Amino acid sequence: VHPVEGQVCLWLDSHSLHRFILAALCLASKALGDHYYSNFYYGKVGGVSTSELNNLELGLAMALDWRLQCTTEEIGRAYSSLAAIDL
Repeated sequence: VHPVEGQVCLWLDSHSLHRFILAALCLASKALGDHYYSNFYYGKVGGVSTSELNNLELGLAMALDWRLQCTTEEIGRAYSSLAAIDL
């Protein structure tokens, strides 16, 4: 995750996608829940070291500018964008 000119650039491939999802799950569980597991546990389940998961989680939080919750308007825009996709 690299902030470039005010935007976030993600390089996702078959090697990094599960790491990104794991970091996102960790952040979401901490932001939304009263109970969450340790990064050691998530790392063990996800197959990454605790230090790597700590770095991924920090990088994602920083890329999100520590905004870990969405406004109603943001959710509405995301829904509209997804609903407009013609499958």
